[in-house]
Amino acid sequence: MGRTPWMRIATTVSAMLAVLLIATGWRFLVSRGVFTSVEEKVPGQCRTVSGIGAVADIADAGVNGIYVAAGDGLYLYRKDKAERISGTSKDFHPAALSASGTTLHVLYRQDDRWIISVFTVKLAETTTVYNKGVRPPGTAVKAELETVAVTKLTPPKVEEVGRLTTDELTDPADLVSVDPDRFYLVNRHGTHTGFGHWLDDAFLLPRANILYFDGMKFVTVAERLNSPVGLALSKDGSHLYVAEDYPRTIASFSRNDLVGSLDNPAVLSLSANPQRINVSSDGSLILTAKPKAGAGQVYRVTLENGVPQKAELLYSHKGEEVTSAAQLGSHLLIGTQTKLLDCAR
Repeated sequence: MGRTPWMRIATTVSAMLAVLLIATGWRFLVSRGVFTSVEEKVPGQCRTVSGIGAVADIADAGVNGIYVAAGDGLYLYRKDKAERISGTSKDFHPAALSASGTTLHVLYRQDDRWIISVFTVKLAETTTVYNKGVRPPGTAVKAELETVAVTKLTPPKVEEVGRLTTDELTDPADLVSVDPDRFYLVNRHGTHTGFGHWLDDAFLLPRANILYFDGMKFVTVAERLNSPVGLALSKDGSHLYVAEDYPRTIASFSRNDLVGSLDNPAVLSLSANPQRINVSSDGSLILTAKPKAGAGQVYRVTLENGVPQKAELLYSHKGEEVTSAAQLGSHLLIGTQTKLLDCAR
């Protein structure tokens, strides 16, 4: 007895579903580095910085050193020493941070809600010394008044000057400051629910977005991103860089500084899942990546007219993921799930 039309349709649909599931499964495994091999590489001499445990993020503090968001609060790493920054509560657990001068934008979770706090940082105190000249006896010569400003390093501290939140923070992963009043923030997923996050990750659905805070309100400036986890701003502010995890790409957007809009994305594909991005003193990107679960890498990405060109592997470790990295002079600072490494190159 021959097959009926309905049986043939069912067979065809079943075959198509099987092919779709196989293709989706293969893409899922590749996106998570299941078939990626990892080679060990260390840039010069590395030492563990004492006083800091798990590192969530790193931000450039300019001439003052590096800010570190750790599991138990904020730190400043300067002159080969890590100092805890006072001024936050004991249960403060920052997830991401970005600096603009003496202003810090810090992302953290509190009472099941994502919050961005704006802090001003105090790093040193200036003491003014007046040296009154002595007038020679019996003369009409006026005494000179000499003013000397003496600056000394003091324990760093912060003061909260603002706090922001919105329901549009569906699953924030990173933020980057434009200036003390403005910043960009990226949502890794487009929904609040755990099931929605699973759908996005399992089927690589491009439902994430980038928000821009213009000093007054949040505005969506990019949509249909796939698992973005890192943001960085070029030194001249002309480009915004976005690390998309599962597609293994870095996207470079041209930005309008007046309204914060993004345009003309250019994409560089990588051999590992990119995570956090920092901009080095020469303008290149310092990028952390996850080649596969449990392994971590750091790359330097060169740019041409703001567009990523080539990724050079600086650091690779099979046994621990890297959370953030930054350049400090001739040193490469690498944050992991357990420590901060200072590698002299």
